[in-house]
Amino acid sequence: MFSIAQNLLNITKKLVFLNINSKLENILDEFIDNSLFCFDENKYVKSFLNFQHNIFRLLSESIQHIATTLDNQFKNSLDRVKNWNINKSNVSRTITTIFGTITFYRTYYESKTRKDKFFYVDKILGLEAFKRYDPLIRGYSIDKTIKTNANKVSTYSLDINTPILNLINDSGGNKIPRQTIYRWIQEWKLSKPKYNTIDVPNRKLFVMGDEKWIHEQIHDDYLIEEKQKHHFIMSKCFVVFTGIKQKGKRKKLIGKHIFITSNNSPWIEFMDEISQIYDFEQIDEINFLSDSGNWLLAGTDELKLFPNNALIINTCEFHVKQKINRMTTDKELRKLFEKVIYEDCDKKKFGQLANELIESKPDNRKERLIDYKNYITKHWKSIINMKYCEVKSSMESHISHCIAEQFGSRPKAYSKEKVSKYLKLHEYFLNGINIYDLYLKTYNNEDYVYNEKELNFNIFEQSSSNVPIIYNAKHFLSDFI
Repeated sequence: MFSIAQNLLNITKKLVFLNINSKLENILDEFIDNSLFCFDENKYVKSFLNFQHNIFRLLSESIQHIATTLDNQFKNSLDRVKNWNINKSNVSRTITTIFGTITFYRTYYESKTRKDKFFYVDKILGLEAFKRYDPLIRGYSIDKTIKTNANKVSTYSLDINTPILNLINDSGGNKIPRQTIYRWIQEWKLSKPKYNTIDVPNRKLFVMGDEKWIHEQIHDDYLIEEKQKHHFIMSKCFVVFTGIKQKGKRKKLIGKHIFITSNNSPWIEFMDEISQIYDFEQIDEINFLSDSGNWLLAGTDELKLFPNNALIINTCEFHVKQKINRMTTDKELRKLFEKVIYEDCDKKKFGQLANELIESKPDNRKERLIDYKNYITKHWKSIINMKYCEVKSSMESHISHCIAEQFGSRPKAYSKEKVSKYLKLHEYFLNGINIYDLYLKTYNNEDYVYNEKELNFNIFEQSSSNVPIIYNAKHFLSDFI
């Protein structure tokens, strides 16, 4: 059987090469004539644009020719005649590739014994059923969606397979529907990456945390009263780092890792991940910086994995000064409050000043002022800790960059099921994971564990098949990849 399959592939290879070589020679002749022996002042632009266009067209035609030749050779082979019947002939398949949209015709075969049915060309080329775009186009579109948004990508995602000459004359109709891109993301059984470990040279770890509310999409079966209400999904973000480095006028976090989730139990999921990245046994001090929200403080004990992990809770200055600014518009009184807190560290005096301010206000303002005062007195110790912490919190800018920019800056709502995957993909991107690379390696493999150090692509490997000739197809296809 091996000799039959190998002979079939050798014949196919020779036929394909004869077709490609003759056309390639013509393209090269035209390019050389236009670029060397033409005296047009724009010859560089014209010759290179035409060369790219012709190469793309040749590659597209070659794929079509390969598919047709493979199918014809298999159809006429003794192996096929012996084991397989022809169920349908000339069944068209159109697919958009990185070289352009191609259409080819193939035969649908049916087993004489087990009644198995298959397209030989689809099987040997590794084409998925009912897919109009190849994995390279899908991966490119998803990658750009995570970096920008699906609306922009739906307009420009086909640039990857469009010759520049066509783009110049493009009327704007070359689009992939954004709902199609969203469907690709939902169909993708996302594989969790294996992150590299990060050293903690000074034995100190800093953790920042905050939340961002994302609009929730309401289902049609909800009551009208519910639809009229605003529904939100609570996304949680943690930023972990080992220190700060000055870079020009700006400061840069070093040893950074970002974690994002919409899970209702974020601390468990968060600790499972970062315990594999940082060696907590080698950490003496953990500084937690936040606005001291209830859900944040409720899980801080999870950070202490070993007896030597000393935990320090810090309440960010931004939220303290926000409460002070909301208490009064008097600039001098604001400065006095800040001095009492951060310079004098006098909790009693702060309470007296706050009570005097509350008494001077009308009743409809007192309740709100009491809340602001209680926030500062309740978290007094962690506020003073922030004063002595060697780094200041940048969580507000991180929550804006990591979540708000992508999920809150546009009037769009998400379902709970979908937003969890979008958040994870955005987390991977922020942590330096190549989304395009991740998709190509995992789009058809549920059990794959992605390692960012791994660079080997195996997207053309075939799964086990009951068609013996397919096992030898990779020897033929390797000459064209």
